[in-house]
Amino acid sequence: MHKLDLTKMLKWETVIYLSHALFLSVIISTGGVIQELIDGLLFGVQANLIDSIYEGGIALNEYHLFDWATSPHLLTLILPCYFVVLMSLKPDSATRKNLTLMGGLYVLLCVSDTLINLFYKDVDFVPLSTHYIYNFFGALAIFLFYKFIVLANRKLLLKIDADSKALFKLIEPAIMAAVSVLYLTLLFVTQSSTMAVSPSHINITIEPPLDFFYSTKNNSDSDKHRGFDIPIGKSRINELDWKLFSTDMSVDYLIDSSVSTALEVRVLNGCGINPTISEIEEYLALTPAITIPNISNTLLEFDDGQVDIKLLSDGFVNEGISLDSSSIKQASITLEDDEEKYRISRFIAYDETISHNSWEGTTTYIFFLSDFLQDKEKPMRTARIASKEFNAKFNFSFVNFNLDKPIDNSCTSLPISKNDNYEIEAPIGGLALTFISDNNRTPLIFRQGKHSSSIEGVSGWVFKEHVDEKQLKRTIDNGLLSFIAGSAKITSLNVDGKPYSVHDRHSIAIQKGEIGASHTDNGTIRLVGSAGVFFLDNKRVNQSRWEKLGTEYQLAILTIIFSTIAFCVNQFVKHTQNNQTNTKEQSK
Repeated sequence: MHKLDLTKMLKWETVIYLSHALFLSVIISTGGVIQELIDGLLFGVQANLIDSIYEGGIALNEYHLFDWATSPHLLTLILPCYFVVLMSLKPDSATRKNLTLMGGLYVLLCVSDTLINLFYKDVDFVPLSTHYIYNFFGALAIFLFYKFIVLANRKLLLKIDADSKALFKLIEPAIMAAVSVLYLTLLFVTQSSTMAVSPSHINITIEPPLDFFYSTKNNSDSDKHRGFDIPIGKSRINELDWKLFSTDMSVDYLIDSSVSTALEVRVLNGCGINPTISEIEEYLALTPAITIPNISNTLLEFDDGQVDIKLLSDGFVNEGISLDSSSIKQASITLEDDEEKYRISRFIAYDETISHNSWEGTTTYIFFLSDFLQDKEKPMRTARIASKEFNAKFNFSFVNFNLDKPIDNSCTSLPISKNDNYEIEAPIGGLALTFISDNNRTPLIFRQGKHSSSIEGVSGWVFKEHVDEKQLKRTIDNGLLSFIAGSAKITSLNVDGKPYSVHDRHSIAIQKGEIGASHTDNGTIRLVGSAGVFFLDNKRVNQSRWEKLGTEYQLAILTIIFSTIAFCVNQFVKHTQNNQTNTKEQSK
């Protein structure tokens, strides 16, 4: 057994062996792709390869060959593969060389998998024991493929010029690099064709009951690029009901200093649940607990818990609420019992801000607090008002009420407490703040004073009921969608020109889409455009290029692949047998 001559590593042989290491690193770095394909083909429980691999999830991948060629995994494998190639050269016999190479590849695969699991502990990987089993067959496959390419390379060079060592040194690295690029390209094309579904053109008509998540394509103000939305806050604020949950909720009310504004504070006790507008107006007729004649910017803060809000204003028709655009929005449109009017709901995400602009006049915020879902050790609810003119804390404790008995709707306004504690004789207490701005201008002059408020730290729902068709059309903004998922009543469905039979309510999911969404009539929304992936009742409708092929073409392609593998194995076996025969003859 001869020792490895390290001086050769500094000569042209280094380039040759590095080209071999590059080829091996390319194969190893793409092994996970091959493993996914085999898993889905042999052990998948879904009806097709893509959904077997992704376990029924939305399978939409964007593949870029340059990303594959420059992946950190591939680059970090070159030196370890170079070391494995050098170690396989040390033994004297061809058998020991092959065993050393295969053993080195197996160890490299196992070490690579172990390190990935250690570095990404939070990711739910397949157990390492499973990887180690796969790695044995993977190392064998890589070894056979590598040996076949090396043998084919050497035979080609010998046929060109058997006596030229320079030819080996110049062309062999170039061929190995070219084969690496060719292999990477073929696998890239195979996976992108097999795994990536083709976009489909869809034309869907849906109508209430609708309950869905959606994401707008963009938020441009231009009509051509405006995103679809259901900005329920465009409605008159008096018509909205807010059912929210506070998490460090705050309300920042900014007052136009050019306008004199007074604040009336009422602590509501014994009020009913879900009061009507007329009932709220009766509450506001009660004597305020305190009135601050000239109030400046005011901050309200609430503890964690359920907070229902009612906003009333005598402002203009265009006064309303705006919501920050969350990345994923949720909304629903349902028919009311009379099936003539609608109920619209929009979810407020925690990261959204509720903004309200009001002109001169009277604006009232009523915050209904309860001890529902409260910690038993902290049954009290707390609110705080802070401004330069007025600071107060409100501790609500709910006493002497029984949910099993009818609730007395006789609402009273409690006086300001000296110790900040208020006993509420109902399941819900209220804190009403009425901002009254003077307006000495004549009705013909446009009101210039403007106040604004922003509400943060809440999540929950805003509702609007008794919406007729005309109001619904004003509530919905037609525009572009990139994502929508939920359930709806589908009245018509056409995918790539092919009509689908639909019956009443279905679940749908569209991802990576360019969908134009528009309201037509009778609460109907029409979705037209390109869908990257479209699911109907949890079954993917659009197909990959592989799935679009007929069964006969799929079988033909698989036959070619397996025949090629069998040919490679056969050539390697023949070469090994010839080497053994030549070795025996030389030994004689």
